Amino acid sequence: MKKMYVIKAIDEIPLSDIVTFYRKHGSSAQSNIKNKLFTNGHSTAVGAVAEDPDTHQLVGAYLAKPQRLLCSPNLKAYQSMDTLVAECARGNSVTEKMGEHLYDRLRKSNATHI
Repeated sequence: MKKMYVIKAIDEIPLSDIVTFYRKHGSSAQSNIKNKLFTNGHSTAVGAVAEDPDTHQLVGAYLAKPQRLLCSPNLKAYQSMDTLVAECARGNSVTEKMGEHLYDRLRKSNATHI
């Protein structure tokens, strides 16, 4: 039986929780996650996370960033930049659910290219 995880936007949790999740489950190449989450000290990333409802620990992260399009810089566009799912949550459609949550939210915010 597949476990159901709680999907949230990254702005609903402290960004330090995402950094901790990447340190625990990511590779050493992903240790610079702060650089992906922050630009000039401000968070620019959007995304979704998956949380285990029993332990309240993060088990997944799906991150994107605003991206200007050279053909039309005024369009609201986003580029996927990183996805990580803890081994214990793999096989439960976590990536798909986080992606759906993120892209539904972006569509509602009038993002034109995602």
